[in-house]
Amino acid sequence: MPVGLQAQFVPADKELAHKVKECKLAVVFLEEDEKMVQYFTKKEPEGLEKYQTVVSEFNTFLKEAIEEEWNISKKIEFVTSSQVEHLRSSKDPDYCILEVTKQKNYKMNDFYSSNPRYGFNSLSDWSYHRSFVGKSSMLKLSWAGNPKQEIALSYVPEVGIPRVGIRFMVQHLENQIVDCVDHEIAKVKALKKSVEVRGESIGQKTVLLYDYIIGKPLKKQIEKGKLEKFYQYPLEVVDSLKLENIVVNHRDGYAYPIIVPAGAENHGKELYNYFFVDSADGRILSMTGMSGGENGAINIYHLYKLNKEAK
Repeated sequence: MPVGLQAQFVPADKELAHKVKECKLAVVFLEEDEKMVQYFTKKEPEGLEKYQTVVSEFNTFLKEAIEEEWNISKKIEFVTSSQVEHLRSSKDPDYCILEVTKQKNYKMNDFYSSNPRYGFNSLSDWSYHRSFVGKSSMLKLSWAGNPKQEIALSYVPEVGIPRVGIRFMVQHLENQIVDCVDHEIAKVKALKKSVEVRGESIGQKTVLLYDYIIGKPLKKQIEKGKLEKFYQYPLEVVDSLKLENIVVNHRDGYAYPIIVPAGAENHGKELYNYFFVDSADGRILSMTGMSGGENGAINIYHLYKLNKEAK
């Protein structure tokens, strides 16, 4: 698996992962892209305010998540892009950097297939990558002392509730570092084993879905009252406010879906990773596979696979 893709599951470098605990964390807020501002100003004036609101909300939710979830660095500082450039250029060894960046997606050839046996794609599936296309946004951790080498990544969810998705991104990054440094989980194989163990508790939790990520086939089964054919454990369809409340307050006993870019495309369609996450700590309970799906919707297959993993 390419390093950039592996780093969204486990740190790319174990020694660098230790730096996150040893250093101060410089967090860079997302800034408005001048090209985007110019585009909206000239082409779609009505879209400029919406774009600016999205950037502002992202920063609000990121700050909230960092302040409430991040507990492993010596100190947290929110910095500007010019300040972080100084940290990078001087290769300041006392800082790690957390920032939003973009990475080109992999393009899969015609032999690509997602193997559900692996929970997410096997190494043989990844070997069919051929070229780079498009871009996906992510939170990236790096050490200022060696800024070109990322430590860990967490893709920005393009589907779902922004506040919940950003909260997961931060938790996922911290969990990667803690697992690597404290529990020797530095390889994808080890991560898969730990997820399988945690996943056995899914049957004792209530899975939460919300309307606009439910695919049409699954929605029909729910409306017909036939969901038990595919999923025999507690499940509830909730509104976004209830899910936000459960996640932000770390309420135990629930699992919720996160749909994030997989950093790959197939036949022009962006692929997604589907995770079910523990609301108490943001840890992944199930990786139900990669799929272009119905614009990243949760469907019958995902619940069917989740049902097989539950005990």
